[in-house]
Amino acid sequence: MTNSNSTNLHSYFFELSQDLICVAGFDGYFKYINPFWEKLLGYTEKELFSKPFRDFIHPDDHNKNDEEISNLSKGKLTIGFENRYICKNGSIKNIRWTVTPLPAEKIMCCIGRDNTKRKQAEEQLKSSNEREKKLADIVREAPIAIACGYPGGKLENCNATFLELTGYSISELQEISWNEVLTPSKWLEYESGKLSQLSPIKKSVQYEKEYICKDGSIVPIELTVTAKFDLAGKIIHYIGFVKDITRHKQAEEELKEQAVFVNQNPAPVFSTNYDGIILLVNKAAKEISDSLKIGKSVVEIFNNISKSSLKKFRGKKYFQIEEIIDSETFLFTIKKDTSTKAIYFFGSNISIRKIAGQKLKESEERFKKLSRLTFEGIFIHKNGILKDVNLSGAKMLGYEYEEIIGKQIIKLLVPEEYHKIIADNIKENYTLPYEVEGIKKDGTRFPIEVEGKCILLKSENNNIRVAAVRDITERKIAENSIAETMSHLHATLESTADGILNVDLQGRNVHCNKKFLEIWNIPEKITPEDKTKYLVSLENTEFATKNIVGQLVSPMEFISTVQELYAKPDEESFDILKFKDGRVIESYSKPQYINNKPFGRVWSFRDITESKMAEQIQKVLYNISNAVIMAKNLEELISLIQKELALIIDTTNFYIALYNEETDTFSLPFLVDEKETMTSFAASKSLTNYVRRTKKPLLANKEFVNKMIKSKKMEKVGTIAEVWLGVPLKIEKKIIGVLALQSYDNENAYVKSDVEMLEFVSDQISISLERKKTEGDLLLALEKAKESDRLKSAFLTNMSHEIRTPMNGILGFTSLLKEPGISGEEQQEYISIIEKSGDRMLTTIHNIVDISRIELGQMNIIRNDININEQTNNLYSFFEPEAKQKGLHLSMNNFLSNNDALIQSDSDKVSSILTNLIKNAIKYSHKGSIHFGYKLKAECEPPELEFYVKDEGIGIPKDRQEAIFDRFIQADIEDKEVYEGFGLGLSISKAYVEMLGGKIWVESDEGKGSSFYFTIPYNPKHTRIGENIKDKTQTIKKKDDERLNILIVDDEETVRKYLKILLKHKAEEILFAKNGKETVEICRKNPDINLIIMDIKMPIMNGYEATKLIREFNKEIVIVAQTAHAMKGDKEKAIEAGCDDYISKPIIKEKLLDIISNHF
Repeated sequence: MTNSNSTNLHSYFFELSQDLICVAGFDGYFKYINPFWEKLLGYTEKELFSKPFRDFIHPDDHNKNDEEISNLSKGKLTIGFENRYICKNGSIKNIRWTVTPLPAEKIMCCIGRDNTKRKQAEEQLKSSNEREKKLADIVREAPIAIACGYPGGKLENCNATFLELTGYSISELQEISWNEVLTPSKWLEYESGKLSQLSPIKKSVQYEKEYICKDGSIVPIELTVTAKFDLAGKIIHYIGFVKDITRHKQAEEELKEQAVFVNQNPAPVFSTNYDGIILLVNKAAKEISDSLKIGKSVVEIFNNISKSSLKKFRGKKYFQIEEIIDSETFLFTIKKDTSTKAIYFFGSNISIRKIAGQKLKESEERFKKLSRLTFEGIFIHKNGILKDVNLSGAKMLGYEYEEIIGKQIIKLLVPEEYHKIIADNIKENYTLPYEVEGIKKDGTRFPIEVEGKCILLKSENNNIRVAAVRDITERKIAENSIAETMSHLHATLESTADGILNVDLQGRNVHCNKKFLEIWNIPEKITPEDKTKYLVSLENTEFATKNIVGQLVSPMEFISTVQELYAKPDEESFDILKFKDGRVIESYSKPQYINNKPFGRVWSFRDITESKMAEQIQKVLYNISNAVIMAKNLEELISLIQKELALIIDTTNFYIALYNEETDTFSLPFLVDEKETMTSFAASKSLTNYVRRTKKPLLANKEFVNKMIKSKKMEKVGTIAEVWLGVPLKIEKKIIGVLALQSYDNENAYVKSDVEMLEFVSDQISISLERKKTEGDLLLALEKAKESDRLKSAFLTNMSHEIRTPMNGILGFTSLLKEPGISGEEQQEYISIIEKSGDRMLTTIHNIVDISRIELGQMNIIRNDININEQTNNLYSFFEPEAKQKGLHLSMNNFLSNNDALIQSDSDKVSSILTNLIKNAIKYSHKGSIHFGYKLKAECEPPELEFYVKDEGIGIPKDRQEAIFDRFIQADIEDKEVYEGFGLGLSISKAYVEMLGGKIWVESDEGKGSSFYFTIPYNPKHTRIGENIKDKTQTIKKKDDERLNILIVDDEETVRKYLKILLKHKAEEILFAKNGKETVEICRKNPDINLIIMDIKMPIMNGYEATKLIREFNKEIVIVAQTAHAMKGDKEKAIEAGCDDYISKPIIKEKLLDIISNHF
């Protein structure tokens, strides 16, 4: 194609295009436009070029148009941008643009398409959708039920009214078949026939049927069904419009009933519509006039009825007219029925009444004469104006006859506040007697009773009203008196503590008070007729037996008594009734008489539970108090308590648990139980301990106990009962134990009143138990006192022996050492004896001091790191030579590794316990072996170490195995002289074990040997033992090489010399002082002193004062206090004064060197 052809084609395209094509500048003016601009907008080319294109754009689109041009100037392409242009004729065109910008040339190439019709279509569619939505909302909220369903019986959708009508939810309706579930079966065939009439020509059908609602109720409906067909003429779905016609049907039924009533009525009856056209005529009406026919106007037939009077009829409920038909007078009562929009005429032939008019007038005259003779006030008035009054009426009000005739009866008769009551009653044809206040001429008010009636006085051819007025002042006084009496009687009956029942001779309820209903658990809010069925009467026993008398322990016995009383109306009755809930009721029945003849019976019921219980409790408490004297021991006392309590509560399962604070356990001195046998149990989280801790009684059923166990607030002890009851036993607010009852088969065995009763008697039981326990303790104390005297005598004898014997050895062999000519071997033998005697006497003194400190509570626990293996190894090394010398085999077992054997405890006391036990084993064994050691009991909580010392010695009798841990006891050994010592070792050991938190015991067979055991808590100290020992050894070695300047302070020369010998290998120089004053002076002159061994009790100045003065000028020097007292507090006082350490006399070399090595 040539360029010329191409140019022509482009020209054709621009000229013929049905799109708007233009070139526009960023300056806002068209540069080029095609002819379609003029065709579409109506402007000429000159007009379009003469103004900025912005002027042709709808003002509401200016902002977005400006924004789009700004984007185009930046080189952005526009596709699908829309704006509105205003045509020359004022119409609007929607234009959709595609624009290519040429920023360099500052122009835009634009193609726009008329989008107006599409936009209008979108708006129409949107409007249509909104209309459909509004229509859907209208359908959904329409007051008529609408549903859409399919021929198969399934519902697609429905509105809220349809759901309300049927009672189903939309999801339930979509699950069911409407033609099977909603439609009763009797309508299915009929409905099928109606639906079969639907066709593309007849798309709608209307008929009546019924629906079965969800609650089973039947609802009559009027159903209009419209069907939608496809092109083949097949039904796609139905749309049903459902109208509830229940009221319509009810109105139809009423009309049918009225029609029956009208036709059967012997009086003439007919009805018309509001316009007077006759709708219904009965046979009697047709007989009085041939003109009364359906379709005729009553206005044309009756003389006294016009169209205007028909309007009056519609405005009133009732109206009456008289009509003369064929010489007879009829009175028609006219009634309007709004439901059927009809007017009913009920006729009555009053011709005979007219004839009787004159006679009636004469009768009225006679009535007036008679009324004047009656004692009642007779007031005759018409329209409220008094026409006549008898003399009694005028006199009653204090008027003369002439004064009141013609006055308004309402104002005349009663005060203003009663005017409305009288006026309302005057409107009625007849009123029963009613009471108001009357007012006399002088203003005095008095009670009156009024009875009124309207009477037709035919002589006057009009209605008058006759009112009979009675002065009831005296009657009111009597009634008020009776009412006051009855009120007092009722208040008395209701305030009495007894339940009162008044019955007739058949046992039917006449009256009862609230207390009666409360006692027998009868609902208060029931009718008097219903109350009767709760009573035992001749007419009814089954219900009463089951619901009321069934509360008794022996119901049939009471029923028999009641029926016997009804058979003998003159008999009286008195009974004690026991209820199953534990109540005791006193019952009394007495006949009532009128004219000496019984006409009913009065029952009274009094709750004597508390008084009976109090009487029984007092008796029980008295017997328990006596039981303290009668019972031989605590167990027998508790047994007597259990038997006494059985009289007032079930003690089939009974125990008393006494609390031991030291062991945190309960002992059971007495237990009676169907399932359990135990003598003690751990307190822990038991029910019994719960009562002890809370200090409150507890009534717990099985469910409560299981819940507490599940929550870990309690632990199971024994079999769980159906119900458990426990009360604390207190002495001066301290809980000594718990009394508990339980039932394994009856959860109602105990109630709240039982808790209160047991809580009440528990104080006396606590006192009785404590008294008996105290009595037992006194007897035991007496025995112990006697035993103590014997033991003290034995102790003094033993102590004398134990001190004199070694003293004799020391003094005797000391004197022998002075003898000339003794050999070196003899000299060493004498020194050995002196040394052993000194050790023995020192041990004796140590034991005496220790037991004294224990008794005074001055023995403290000093916890430090102990290597158990080291300690047992040392003991083995110490005792092995002694055992070997006696011909015994000594062996040892360490259970733990060195790492695990390092624990926290008091090393001195552990060592002392083991030393005592091993010493005893060697002392009381002549042959065989001795084995000692320990093991870890990790299963205990907390874990513990169990030590043992086993020998094959003389053994201990069974009856003395507990006594050996008492002071001064040696298991009744016959030849005590053979065994030195006086029985304090085991007593001290027991005290030490208990102080450390353990226990000690023995297992022994006499003549076969003994095994002693004791435990202490396992408190491991996790340290590398080997490294610790190595470091300690190196430290000691280093310290042993160090030489010290030492000052020995003591007022005794022997002690100074003894200490000098002990310390000479450690000392560079040793200085001496005899009192505190010398000590201070020496320290001032010799500041290089490293160590002072300071005696506490000295003349001139004691050790405490000297230490304080030294610390004023020397803080570094190590001061070790020494004292012969070894009493509680000495060490603390020394440390407080400024000493670094402490040692008690006699001073043991190894112990002193250990103390020094700790500081150097």
